[in-house]
Amino acid sequence: MGSWFGTILRKRRENANLTQEDIARVIGRTRSYVCLMEKGIREPAEDDIRKLAKFFNADEKEWIFKIKTEPKLLQIRKNYPVQIEKFFRNSNKTKSSFEKIKKASINKSK
Repeated sequence: MGSWFGTILRKRRENANLTQEDIARVIGRTRSYVCLMEKGIREPAEDDIRKLAKFFNADEKEWIFKIKTEPKLLQIRKNYPVQIEKFFRNSNKTKSSFEKIKKASINKSK
């Protein structure tokens, strides 16, 4: 399954050379709870997010926002793949047009 939060939690835990048991002690939960969060099977409680954000010196509000919006974004991506692809295709055209204008203005100023 996987999730943004589960991936971040696992990476931060591993980078700090911590075990799932260590993280479980930080938030007052079981190792299996931490394992399920890392796999994206269990959504973390807001209190656990706050504790982990503080422990890892991360932006608590950003983590909560991303966790709450991730399922909605995945659902949109699933329901509207063609529209999303068109949007990004158009965005790339806009970006390349912007780059051309930027280069032209730099060349003009020389």
